Formats: sequence, structure tokens, C-alpha cells
Amino acid sequence: DVIADPPTKEDISEFWGGLWSSKGGHNSNAQWLKDEKKEMENKPKAVWTNFNLETLILTTKKISNWKAPGLDQVQNFWIKNIV
Repeated sequence: DVIADPPTKEDISEFWGGLWSSKGGHNSNAQWLKDEKKEMENKPKAVWTNFNLETLILTTKKISNWKAPGLDQVQNFWIKNIV
């Protein structure tokens, strides 16, 4: 799968720049945050596994293009063609 007319670096920066540069705020006293914190107290912590660029590229090639996106809402097709 080759993208015939990929977005330019400037297009990508313009699209994502607003999200990267703006500082969000939240209500740190919100009840749902307290509930989540309490629920997560007894959960095991995630263990970080180091990986290198080659592993990232090989793993990325194996994922399906149009499966449901993750929390970022970016389709795998786009991730595969950026990497």
C-alpha cells in the first residue's frame, strides 16, 4: 500500500500543532477522577519493555490496516505508512 499523495510535514504540523501546543486543563477535584484513582490502586502496574526501531517497524507491518483504531482514533493504515 503506497500513498500516492502523502501529506507534507507542514500539513501534519498544522493539523496536530493545535493539540500539541495547547495546554489542557481539568478539574482535579472531579469525583470521577477520585473514583478512577481508587479503582486503580490495587491494579498491577504496567511493566515497560524496551524495544528498538527495527522491532517497531516489523511489528507495525503485521497489523491490519482497517481494524478499529485505538484511543488515538488513528487507523493502522496511517501508522504503517508513517513508520
